[in-house]
Amino acid sequence: MLSRFIFIFLTLWGSVSWAAPPTDEDFDRWVANWKSLVKPGAYDFVPKDVSFDLMFSKDFQDKVSKAEKAINPSVEGVSIELVGFMVPIDITKDKVSSFLLVPEAGQCIHVPPPPMNQTVFVDASENPVKPADIYDPIIISGPITIQNTDHPVDSFSVNEPDSEAPSVQRTQVNLATSGYTMKLKKFEVLTLE
Repeated sequence: MLSRFIFIFLTLWGSVSWAAPPTDEDFDRWVANWKSLVKPGAYDFVPKDVSFDLMFSKDFQDKVSKAEKAINPSVEGVSIELVGFMVPIDITKDKVSSFLLVPEAGQCIHVPPPPMNQTVFVDASENPVKPADIYDPIIISGPITIQNTDHPVDSFSVNEPDSEAPSVQRTQVNLATSGYTMKLKKFEVLTLE
């Protein structure tokens, strides 16, 4: 999972422009900070070469599911900087007061959502921010709190759309479960060239 983020970030890195070009140290710090959210050893069961049969075995999938929920308690209260992608939760007019930060563009708009230990709920209520496009990387920083939270969203479906009186059903679906909450202190959208 994290290696996919690194590949995508490397792909975007060459086309990102901001006040100062990111340095190798910036890149190393961002990758290390995402890795720090995963409990050390959580994925030690994964062999170097994963076969098709192993990947889809129930035992292996159960271990992956458990590893995706492995939260690192050592990051509690630590202020860190992460680069990722915004999935807005609470939007009022042209401001976002809370959002999910995920390591890959487009996560949470499809299933399955990213792992809980790679999903950060960001509280921007004290200083709401302008929404970022889901494909524009952002830099955020602030203190991390361990807090498992489900993030439901409304889903609407139309029953009998061909009838004269179709009905609309509203249900809530879980967008994602975050393992961490960050109180936003710094926010910057990186614009692509």
